[in-house]
Amino acid sequence: MITELEKMERAKMYIDKMAEGINPITNTYAPENDTINNDRIARCLSYVSEILGKVIENGGEVSRAVKSSGGNRNFFFITDEQLDRLSPRENSCYANDIADDIKAVTAENNTTKFQGTWITEWLVSIGMLMQTEKGKCATEAGESIGVISQLRQSIQKGEHFVNMYSPEAQQFIFDNISAVIEFHYTK
Repeated sequence: MITELEKMERAKMYIDKMAEGINPITNTYAPENDTINNDRIARCLSYVSEILGKVIENGGEVSRAVKSSGGNRNFFFITDEQLDRLSPRENSCYANDIADDIKAVTAENNTTKFQGTWITEWLVSIGMLMQTEKGKCATEAGESIGVISQLRQSIQKGEHFVNMYSPEAQQFIFDNISAVIEFHYTK
């Protein structure tokens, strides 16, 4: 009879092979256009493999370590119930405001705190924002989901872009929060 730990080890082996573009059943490389060879899928599989590896190292038990002074908290996560509690603000807001809303519903998870930079870095990676010499600003695709870039002037930063996120853009971020988290941990 196969134990739960052995099942986890086999699952990790399959995930590792798929992350490398190998069909775990036939042990052959998948065709180039196969979904398994998508970079985002491969990064996600690697991330899941890493977490499963930690569970295996812990004898098959999932543990929630509490942050010790100077230590790292667990990976950020959000449950479906917590995600359901998120709703866009009535007006446009900043990425840090969106992050604060996410932190408010995930405070009980005792994990690393969600950051506004996670949102903007992900939006750059998918072409919704672009980096310029004056900071990040919305692309046409970003504008189409409701990202509003304004050029502002300040003594500290000089002329720079400030991005606001409409309720539609906020919902887009909530709908894609797993991709934001995945990108943060795999970039």
